[in-house]
Amino acid sequence: MGSEACLKVLLVMHQHTGCLNSIGLPASFIWTTGATYGIAFLLYLLLVRCLRWRRYAAIHKKFEAKFRTGNLTIQDAQEIVHTSALWDMPELLYIALSYATIKTFAIPSISKILLSTKQMSSAEHASRRYAGTGILTYTWIGCPILGREFSSGRERSDPRSMIATGRVNWLHSKYRIANDDYLYTLSLYVLEYLRWTDEHGWRQLSEMERQALLMFWSEMGRRLEIQGIPETLNDLKTWAKCYEEEHRCQAKSNFDIMSFTIDYNSRVYPRLFGMRNLHKSVVKCVLEYPVQAATMMSMPPWYMYVFTNGLLYGMKYYHRYLALPRRHPSSVVALELPDGSDRVRMHPTTFGTKPWYKPEGRGLNWAIDHLLLWAGYREGIPGRQFKSEGYRLEEIGPQHYEHLGHKEVMETAEGIYGSPIGAPWRIDRDDQGL
Repeated sequence: MGSEACLKVLLVMHQHTGCLNSIGLPASFIWTTGATYGIAFLLYLLLVRCLRWRRYAAIHKKFEAKFRTGNLTIQDAQEIVHTSALWDMPELLYIALSYATIKTFAIPSISKILLSTKQMSSAEHASRRYAGTGILTYTWIGCPILGREFSSGRERSDPRSMIATGRVNWLHSKYRIANDDYLYTLSLYVLEYLRWTDEHGWRQLSEMERQALLMFWSEMGRRLEIQGIPETLNDLKTWAKCYEEEHRCQAKSNFDIMSFTIDYNSRVYPRLFGMRNLHKSVVKCVLEYPVQAATMMSMPPWYMYVFTNGLLYGMKYYHRYLALPRRHPSSVVALELPDGSDRVRMHPTTFGTKPWYKPEGRGLNWAIDHLLLWAGYREGIPGRQFKSEGYRLEEIGPQHYEHLGHKEVMETAEGIYGSPIGAPWRIDRDDQGL
């Protein structure tokens, strides 16, 4: 909204000044008009500055004293994380989580497991996996970590985070994943977000926000039964560095999984004007050299690094000085509780090239879906083949596991929640939990 306002102001200034010159108005009048527009622009910059830091100031006013005395709760930590992750810099969170995932591809033991699942070998499987991973991850981040929402002076049950954890634990139990590989992935969820905000965020995270981020993901790690989580950020950085030095090396599985991932994620861009190849080059440019070497990715030409750095710095300063803060939180999953129907199904808020869990459009939405398909931004129309009826958390995962494990998932969720979970979240089915 901020960028559109600025462009409109500049366009009007240009047109108006040109008209004044053409009809021969005095230069003093033109300068007065220009000064007026200049003052308006400066006032807009001041408005952005005042509003941009408002949430940052509010969250520190609320929790700074508790942080200094070491009394932050896990619920406090999640609320603090929301300020940067869902309000101030949600784009960077998405990029950081994506990069944290592909950075694990430089570890042969991880890339081999990913290839063995067969979920990264075709666009059909990968699209469903990416959609499911995004839903589960953002359910952790966005939904109440204690499973209870307080609104309008009353408490409501919201065990979505627990159910998502139960589902991830059940799915991962089907594969032999070393604890250190699991811990490394968790560490990147913390360290990459810090690195991206430090280097490319319109602001850096404060000491309190960094501690809250570690608290939040450490709690999620414990729920995922990860052992040996370092207690401080410095210890986590040291552990991750030692792990990379010991385990990161070249392997064909690294190359295969990285190549497929870059190619697949570039499909959201049309081939027109070389946009797809441009995206592939940008992704390779942001890869750190050790990751690039271990995955055997070719290095883009030097001018692509200049372009990529310019793009990232442009985004950084645009958000800092020109963009008004968002009015609503940005999340892959809806943060509001769904309706209380007996068989509630949910829909994500964003969709990939294959629109998994997107409701079938009607009217204008139908036209937009077909326009995106025609333009090459989508590879399908919402329908039953993409589960347009929506998702349930205990069903997320590969298609052959969709109807399995529900009982075990809910038992794990209830263990974390601390009490039985009823409708609409629990629907008993006679599955075998295989």
